Amino acid sequence: MKKFFYSIFFIFIFLSTLSIFLLSTIGLETSKFNSLIIKEIENKDPEIKLKLEKIKIKLDLKIFQLFLSTYEPRISYQDIKIPITEVKIYSKLSKILNTKKEVSRVVLLIKKFEIKNIKKFAVRIKPSNFKTYLLNNIEGGEIEKIFFDLKVGDDFKITDYHTNGIVKNISTKLGNNVTIEGVSFNFKIDKNLTLINSIKGNYHGISISNGSVDLQNLKDMEVKGKFSSNFNVNENQLKQIFTKVNFFKKHKIKTKGTLLHEFNLRISKNYKIIDYNYKSSGKILQSKIIFKKSFKNNFIEGSVENILFKQTKLKINFNKKKKKFFNT
Repeated sequence: MKKFFYSIFFIFIFLSTLSIFLLSTIGLETSKFNSLIIKEIENKDPEIKLKLEKIKIKLDLKIFQLFLSTYEPRISYQDIKIPITEVKIYSKLSKILNTKKEVSRVVLLIKKFEIKNIKKFAVRIKPSNFKTYLLNNIEGGEIEKIFFDLKVGDDFKITDYHTNGIVKNISTKLGNNVTIEGVSFNFKIDKNLTLINSIKGNYHGISISNGSVDLQNLKDMEVKGKFSSNFNVNENQLKQIFTKVNFFKKHKIKTKGTLLHEFNLRISKNYKIIDYNYKSSGKILQSKIIFKKSFKNNFIEGSVENILFKQTKLKINFNKKKKKFFNT
């Protein structure tokens, strides 16, 4: 009798382990939920068009919760195809097989989404400041990959979210005559924190790399960042960069070097700058200034036609209290 119970027990353990393994890897394929999911989504927004092939019930071992999973669904919004490669919909274990679902979490993976298509959705983006910046200041490029992890409450409202992704080869305008080309970066975003890493780009012969920005949305918005720059620029490029500085318009200048930049801002909820600090340090490897007209100096015999700097250390500091500070 004992052998019988032991056999039943071990069979139960074996079948349970096998079921967990199969659910967490292969999953249970079903078409029961296709029409229900399509109907619910299209009821929320008639402009969403969705077609599903196969749906699987799988098990997430990390949180020991069942979820519905499908790959490469055909979905479009306002006639724009959204390249979603994977969708996971989490529900309570007791509800997942019922007709009425209680969705607790939605996970999406999108790949290769062009910025020009994202701008078509910008009408519904909030806040309006970000929408305006996206429409007027961002050109080209694509989101190579973006991952959404959304926690959902009653009436399918998002209660919390986490997202991360990779953006490549965009052009962004930072102000009058300031456009950075070929910008790429990684990002992570949640309710209170935005992290942007591995920023790189080019601006009139200045190569930007190793950039990072940390934005915390607390009582005031706090922005901290740093980046490295390598430059090898001539007089024409300097004129384009420093459009309002007559010195660069009058004289021929060539310079190359490397700098490390650090900055922090404190911004109010109304997007007003409360406090700021910027500092930069590095080396001018070589810089040559050829003056439009030679001049004489009491301490130097003869006239001065040009000045050459080599291996010169440079420090710059700007803040709200101390507008400018240079140290070479």
